[in-house]
Amino acid sequence: MSGWTLLGLSIALLFATVGAFRPRLFGALRTEINFAGMLLVLLLPWSIVLGLGVVGVFAWEGATATRAGQIAIALHVAAWAALIAYARAMSHARPLLDGDPIADGEPLFEQPAPSGGAPSWAGAFTMRTSAMDRVTIERGVVYRTVAGRRLRIDVYRPRGETARLPSLVYFHGGGWLFGTRRQSPFLMSELAASGATVFAVGYRLAPRVRLHEIVEDCRAAVAWVRAHAGDYGGRTDRVLTIGGSAGGHLAALLALDGQQPIDGAVILYGVLDLVSPFGARPHPGLARLLQWVVGARFREAPEKFRALSPAHHASAAAPPMLLVHGTRDHVAPTEESRVLAARLRELGAARVHLCEVPWGQHGFEVFPSPLHDRAARVIVAFVASLS
Repeated sequence: MSGWTLLGLSIALLFATVGAFRPRLFGALRTEINFAGMLLVLLLPWSIVLGLGVVGVFAWEGATATRAGQIAIALHVAAWAALIAYARAMSHARPLLDGDPIADGEPLFEQPAPSGGAPSWAGAFTMRTSAMDRVTIERGVVYRTVAGRRLRIDVYRPRGETARLPSLVYFHGGGWLFGTRRQSPFLMSELAASGATVFAVGYRLAPRVRLHEIVEDCRAAVAWVRAHAGDYGGRTDRVLTIGGSAGGHLAALLALDGQQPIDGAVILYGVLDLVSPFGARPHPGLARLLQWVVGARFREAPEKFRALSPAHHASAAAPPMLLVHGTRDHVAPTEESRVLAARLRELGAARVHLCEVPWGQHGFEVFPSPLHDRAARVIVAFVASLS
């Protein structure tokens, strides 16, 4: 293994690290570099451990004895130092709820402060949290059969609970192209352990189907939960939607378009305006993705994008909503949630909350971290306040 190979890896690591700190810095390679930076941060501290392992292997093979290898070591150390600084910032970051920072022990939404431990990185090392031991999961419940395919739901419930609990219908992210109903077990377990029945939905994915067909699957899931939640300990009269990224789009659209009764919604870093990437807030990468999954060019069928855009269904009739967004999100900019929250308040919606998470990347709550812990506490308190 050569020092030049190690140098190449070190340069890639450094670029990704810079991308995590400055999401909008790069030009043509911005999407690729920022995505790599996002993964580095989501998988902290394993990113640092993996980097140490790579350098160790190359050093064992003698690559660090070369000038290129020595430069590579210096770049690695610089990247590790920056990532450690990022981790420290995440450890101390306090979410801003409607503009005000939240202390760890502070009651939220008139709900008692939690009695659990302080936010930590412990779960990131073990990939397990204490909440996971307090829930049961029933997997693979069929909620719809379409085009010969069975679509399924996983049901998370608190272990031993007999009371009827609020029903949360969770839609996963993945750009409408990939992802599964199992990709956020930590947050789903946290919500269930804290007193909810969570229905994690699997839906068909693009490009095999178009976005309006994905929405149809999600509507069917909500209708199924309305009819069957009682069989799984959930309430049929208290159904909320929740999702992140593309799942945030789906959860918000169902909550706002008025086609089904929704009792509340939690939107994590959602793609909320499918029109603005083509003009008001240009985002060429997102625009290309949207045209692919919608199945139309925007200039030829703008009405399709408006119909599928949560922001274009905002009204005073919106159910209670909590919008959660990381301030370092480069995939779905924080402005998405800020604009929708402001619009809903302007229209007179009864209850809208905006929670901004400093240092949060896109998908920041998918893996355990202090940001995950603090965001989960806000979400749990919001759900409890609607019960």
